[in-house]
Amino acid sequence: MIVRASGGLVFRPGVAGPEVLLVHRPRYDDWSLPKGKDDPGENPAQAALREVGEETGVEAIIISELDEVRYTTSSGIDKRVKYFLMRPSGQIHWAPNPEVDDVRWLPVAEAIETLSYEHDRELVEACDLDPHVRSGTVYLVRHGSAGDRVAWEGDDRERPLTEKGRRQAAAIAAWLESQPIEAIVSSRHLRCRQTVAPLAEARGLPVHTHGALSEGSTERDIAGFARGLLGMTAVVCTHGDVIPAVLGFMATEGMDAPAEQRLEKGSVWVVAVAGGRFSSARYMPPLTS
Repeated sequence: MIVRASGGLVFRPGVAGPEVLLVHRPRYDDWSLPKGKDDPGENPAQAALREVGEETGVEAIIISELDEVRYTTSSGIDKRVKYFLMRPSGQIHWAPNPEVDDVRWLPVAEAIETLSYEHDRELVEACDLDPHVRSGTVYLVRHGSAGDRVAWEGDDRERPLTEKGRRQAAAIAAWLESQPIEAIVSSRHLRCRQTVAPLAEARGLPVHTHGALSEGSTERDIAGFARGLLGMTAVVCTHGDVIPAVLGFMATEGMDAPAEQRLEKGSVWVVAVAGGRFSSARYMPPLTS
């Protein structure tokens, strides 16, 4: 008897390098990669994504196919598991349950030591994750329309989007709906936070704020923040004076400098990251007027 299953080697960038997602199964008291039997009518990719979501609460996207693992269980069943390399793209509700009672992100070396089965260890050892965590896309957003700075009488940090700006925010959320966003980061200014709020709500992601994205930030702060974007697929919302500084830093790191730096409100610079470097940038004008 052959049992077919599918699973994922799910990874993310970590402070000390790539991290791998493991699950603990109380029934067997073991640590393994998330996997499970294919349901009728599913292809392996569909089954793998479903199993990862059910066992870990992580929504993922498939990066590439990995080898099929074959082994015989203790009960004599011939099991074949098709694995896929995945990156997380979101989070869904998960709680410890009788099938999986613990989920952990571990650095690769620690994950290999923790895994209970040789076939899992060999799969992780054979996969070079470094090039993958050093690639991604940065969506560099200028906040939507927020009216006239001079006419605003309150604290400029609390100046909100106009109706036009809210339409631009909604259009950005719709445009990025199917993209594998890992993080959303914003200036602390209200107009920036409001620009990415529809996207954050749609994707179930928090909006992180960072001081380096505020108006008047120093080049040193901006450079330190931008370096941390390598290996991420992230949406970053900031101001008209910060975006040229970010693109300028990326150019000093090897990116082809844009011939023209357009900065319309509600626009997006799409920056590709490949091989551990910022590689190219293209301009997306506002998606609605």
